[in-house]
Amino acid sequence: MATNSLQAESVSANPVDETFTLVCQMEDHLCAARDLMMGVMLIACELGDAEGTAIDRIASAARDRVKAAQDLRTRLFRVTHP
Repeated sequence: MATNSLQAESVSANPVDETFTLVCQMEDHLCAARDLMMGVMLIACELGDAEGTAIDRIASAARDRVKAAQDLRTRLFRVTHP
C-alpha cells in the first residue's frame, strides 16, 4: 500500500502548467465580479441621491479592485502561457 506525504500531494508534477491552469480558471470569476459590480452601479443610479451615491462609490471601488486583479491575471497569463 503506497502512501503519499502531504508535501508530495501539494507539489504538482509541473508547477508552471498548474499555475497556467489556475490563471485560466480565474477569468470567469473576475468577469462575474466585474459584472456584479456594474449591476450594483446600475441599481445605485435608480436610488435616491445620498443612498445611490454611497452605493455607487462602493461599487466603483470594488470594480476598480477587480480591474486591478484582472490586470495582474493578464500578466500571469502571459508569463505562464506555454
